[in-house]
Amino acid sequence: MTEEWTILTSKRYLETRQEGYENLFNERLQSLKDIVIKNDELNTLKHESMNEIRAQLDKQALTFITEPSLKLIEQRVESLQKLVYIGLGVWLFLQLIIVSVLVFVFKL
Repeated sequence: MTEEWTILTSKRYLETRQEGYENLFNERLQSLKDIVIKNDELNTLKHESMNEIRAQLDKQALTFITEPSLKLIEQRVESLQKLVYIGLGVWLFLQLIIVSVLVFVFKL
């Protein structure tokens, strides 16, 4: 016995197909929702790690020397260089005087 298509059988067939498509649609929609949730979690982790890196860089930037501080240090180094050169000049002059005095004393 072959089953013929009637309005009732066509309706049942279409309703069955519709239920199958609705179930498939709901499953895929749920999987997309799960993917979006996981993506949000990953983005949150990514942003947290980026914020940690930013905080580390900000903390590290505090240890760097600034331009005005560098200029001040350069000025102090130059001042110390001048004092050292003056001290060396005085030492050489005193050495010359001491040697001259010693030579003069021992020649007498």
